[in-house]
Amino acid sequence: MCIWALREFGEFIWADWYTLMVKEPQDDFYEYCREHQTPKFIRIKHYWAIVNCGVYYAPYAWLDRMVAGLEANLSEPNDELWWAAVLPKDVVNDSRFWWGIVLSTSGKRTTCKPCRKQRAFCMCATSAGLVCRVHRRRKPAELITIDSPDR
Repeated sequence: MCIWALREFGEFIWADWYTLMVKEPQDDFYEYCREHQTPKFIRIKHYWAIVNCGVYYAPYAWLDRMVAGLEANLSEPNDELWWAAVLPKDVVNDSRFWWGIVLSTSGKRTTCKPCRKQRAFCMCATSAGLVCRVHRRRKPAELITIDSPDR
């Protein structure tokens, strides 16, 4: 399906069946996704795989690598293992592959530096520290990690 979507539309956003999108992505979101012509994922620290495939973006520039990945020798058919075979080995440290959105997996409240209010979810890391979605404006963060409970 992903390869068909790239061929048909030139890019896609994958939102898994259990994912809820609260609004349609805006133009600045797509501009950020297209900036480096790399796939974009949410980084979850301590997650069992390098990437989480609940939500991600893929550009046409990755079509050949994605097709080649179908030949990867995986321990089981799994999209997260497949992406691990396709992505560069140093992907964890390469900010071009990560969205700047923090999703709280614990529901913890965090203080937004500019407004000093306690907020849960929609927190973004910037050079100024954690800021809420209102104060982030249109500038996405560079690299975000999300702490996930150890399994």
